[in-house]
Amino acid sequence: SSLFAGAFEFHSPLTWKRGVTDAAILTRCRNRRFDDLAASAQREVELLLPVWIRNAIYETGIRNVVCAGGVFMNVKANLAVLQIPELEQLYIAPSCGDESNSIGAAMMAAAQAGEKIGPMPAPYFGPDITNEEADQALQGHRLRVRYCRNIEDIAAEAVANGNIVARAKGPMEFGARALGNRSILARADSATAVRQINHAIKQRDFWMPFAPTILAERSDEYCDKPRSHVSPHMMMTYTVRSPKRAALQAAMHPADFSTRPQELRPGDNEAYYRLLKAYESITGEAAVLNTSFNIHGEPIVRTAWDAVDVFLRSGLRHMALADLWVEKI
Repeated sequence: SSLFAGAFEFHSPLTWKRGVTDAAILTRCRNRRFDDLAASAQREVELLLPVWIRNAIYETGIRNVVCAGGVFMNVKANLAVLQIPELEQLYIAPSCGDESNSIGAAMMAAAQAGEKIGPMPAPYFGPDITNEEADQALQGHRLRVRYCRNIEDIAAEAVANGNIVARAKGPMEFGARALGNRSILARADSATAVRQINHAIKQRDFWMPFAPTILAERSDEYCDKPRSHVSPHMMMTYTVRSPKRAALQAAMHPADFSTRPQELRPGDNEAYYRLLKAYESITGEAAVLNTSFNIHGEPIVRTAWDAVDVFLRSGLRHMALADLWVEKI
């Protein structure tokens, strides 16, 4: 488009000039590490995307920007967009890949019907897990199970004591980000936790860091932001402030100290918020490591039966399933 073509008027960041042949590109890429090539592509996205959006702001005069589409799953590029001087407000749709087309279609139909489109709530749009379903899914398995009215307190204490805790409670999150209801939780300050999670279930590559959930009211203590902004859906990356790098060592990238937080507000998820507050009261820290509850390469668990299946097939030993506390014997 003309707006994207205008990017070349603001900067000339491209390593690859127009007209470069595929053969020339392949020659330059031969024998280069994959992460070098990925870093080059990432650099171009971070340079071009803000210029493209800046051109759109100049063209339209609109300074409040909403972004969706698979490119905006790139959280570091989103940070570059957030730093556009002409930008006033930025909203990145949660899990904004192809799966979000359904949300756009629903919004368009609602608008055509004359409905007013308000802010999107926290995207817990999936099926719930009841205590009855949890109990049924656990039947026939040799596990230690007890009902806990205060399951959030129990889980918080277990995480604070250094345990890895799988949590499957409440409506499932929509999209690709685990936002607490289908999550594996651990201490964010424990490098050992990363090794334990990878050994038990995730087997993630070395370049794939874990992310934290941080209480929104304390997020500025942990994250250095270019402007006031809240990222409740893990769609933005920030640099971790020096005093808090030890507290987030398991949930940030060790190369550049970047982190992709879920900034949790009380109205987003009351039960999960209570868990974080309980953890804060024990440890003094307002952040836990949060990664999706699944075996690497498999979908995130959805039902109580999915959660039990993954729990049994993995090295996980503690699980909060609805209001049932589950331990392997």
